[in-house]
Amino acid sequence: MYQETDVECLRQSLSLEPRFQAQVEATGVPHISTRLPEHYFVRLEEKARQHGLTVTAYARFLIIDALERTEANSPTNEIQVVHQSVKALHQSLRTATMALLMYAATVTNEDEARAWVSENLECPD
Repeated sequence: MYQETDVECLRQSLSLEPRFQAQVEATGVPHISTRLPEHYFVRLEEKARQHGLTVTAYARFLIIDALERTEANSPTNEIQVVHQSVKALHQSLRTATMALLMYAATVTNEDEARAWVSENLECPD
């Protein structure tokens, strides 16, 4: 699930965990604490142990990783990208249809082609 190199980098940067915690307290960097249902805490302990980290260090890693991934790959962002792509595709279809109508001489001028496209290829918003 997580790249071993990412976990190793975190392990090295937090290898002096007590000193790191003292620096955080001394610098006033915000910190959080939370309660977990026991079955989640047990899973967290197991995963932390597998990666050679303390529970605190691994929880920090998971939080930061989740926040970074959420911002970059959120479903909302992906849906917006797809929506924009569909709108662009629809506009291209309208333009191509206008050109074909005019080329095939089915309509006599650009205004007539534009009216046909507007009537028959309504753009969904």
